[in-house]
Amino acid sequence: MEPISTFPGLFTRVKAAVVDSFIVFLLIMLASEVLSDFEQVATWVRVLVFLFIFVLYEPLFISAFGMTIGHNLMKIKVQKDHPDAGKITILVAFLRYSIKLALGWISLLTIMGNDKRKAIHDLATNTIVVYS
Repeated sequence: MEPISTFPGLFTRVKAAVVDSFIVFLLIMLASEVLSDFEQVATWVRVLVFLFIFVLYEPLFISAFGMTIGHNLMKIKVQKDHPDAGKITILVAFLRYSIKLALGWISLLTIMGNDKRKAIHDLATNTIVVYS
């Protein structure tokens, strides 16, 4: 069994999520500002851009780099939970993010209840968050 200090606690993970929320907000505001420079941008285009940023930010960063910008600032990363641990696939990242979105903060309730400090979305996708 690995020492519990290998796995970030609730506060570290929440700080990373807050940073990522702020980044997503800034990206959406930037996209909105760029779109406002164009005449007659259809509403569906604006919605599509918002969804693109909101839905793809975390899964793309985690599958490509093993971490989001917030994770990087907190020095944590997401990986597979098995001996040959590596980055997770884009499909696993989407599933993990979907569960995380569906459950919200409830997903974090299990962090203090297991040795590897796994949230519900980590348990469901066999992923783990560790210090990088």
